[in-house]
Amino acid sequence: MHKLSLDDVKNFVLSKSAFRIRTVLQPMSGSVVFPPTYAQPSKGDKSDGPFVVIRKEHRDGQQVQTVVLDSRQSQANRFEEALYQADKALPDLYVDCDSEHYSVYTLAHRIYDAVIRESELDGIPFWKTELGKSIKGSHLKNADALYQYAPQVLLFGGWDSHSGGGVNTAKIPRVVTSEIVGIDAQQNPHASTKTDPLDTRKDAGASSEEGFGTVPNVTKSRTVSIQYAEQLMCVSLTSIRRILLNQSQAATEAAHTVLACLALYAFGQYLEQGYDLRSGCQLVPESEPVLEVVGRTLDDITEFTLDLSSIEELLDEAIKQAETIGLCWNKEAIHLKANIKLQDIITKSRELNRQKGPAEE
Repeated sequence: MHKLSLDDVKNFVLSKSAFRIRTVLQPMSGSVVFPPTYAQPSKGDKSDGPFVVIRKEHRDGQQVQTVVLDSRQSQANRFEEALYQADKALPDLYVDCDSEHYSVYTLAHRIYDAVIRESELDGIPFWKTELGKSIKGSHLKNADALYQYAPQVLLFGGWDSHSGGGVNTAKIPRVVTSEIVGIDAQQNPHASTKTDPLDTRKDAGASSEEGFGTVPNVTKSRTVSIQYAEQLMCVSLTSIRRILLNQSQAATEAAHTVLACLALYAFGQYLEQGYDLRSGCQLVPESEPVLEVVGRTLDDITEFTLDLSSIEELLDEAIKQAETIGLCWNKEAIHLKANIKLQDIITKSRELNRQKGPAEE
């Protein structure tokens, strides 16, 4: 099996279809796992409670039942968190509110989040500053500012849905997709109970809403048994080639190489942190993952070894080579300040959380 070099990445970005990593995973505690639960699509009756996503897929010519253990959106968030926690000087932008600081890597809508919209730079609404205007005007055919200040948006996607810009609104599709599913999924009843050693009673003022009392036996279909789980992560090199900079062709190709390496680095960082998806759903790879490079057809697949140290070396070298032609990331964190409206929203939300508990998702 080959070891990936930077020259390989450069050539693949120019001509291949995708990087693909298929990782077989096993649950740490038997075959039963806790998948994520989702709210019922109907806004009316909630009596059925949350549900898990079980679906049919075609695999090796047969139809099998699978369960979503981590969605594409959730995987993108986990990759971003892995980048945020990495010891690497990546472009970042923070929103400061009193003593709290929120990185753009943690915001739900990335650079286009409402939190950014309601923040200021040097007392000016961020989107009205020269920096804000350059980012807001950046899109697939003019991606310079996004590459410089928020390259993760070019990998994981973003939509400036509240700008009112019409057809000129930035809508960046995902380059990186990843999903974890359980194979041959069978839904099981799940029983839960909790005994209160103090034997507190409701008529004595101990309400269940406040966490008092015994939790009665409850049976719900919240767990699923699986044969194994699989993560399929793809980096679309075709999509990367659609990202254009208003610079030389050499600069655009250098940016493509950096983005491809950054995508692999995000996967490597996530792999290093482990697959602790949630309580009752910790997974472990059966073996070290292998990188597949998919050519023009599925008959053209080449395999490469993959390890974190070599991926990081590739990224560092790609960044250095891009810098030699003037293509640089902004490596000094930018700090915005929450405006009065956002500060008021945060303060009131915290107070409501204390009074009523967290909002329903």
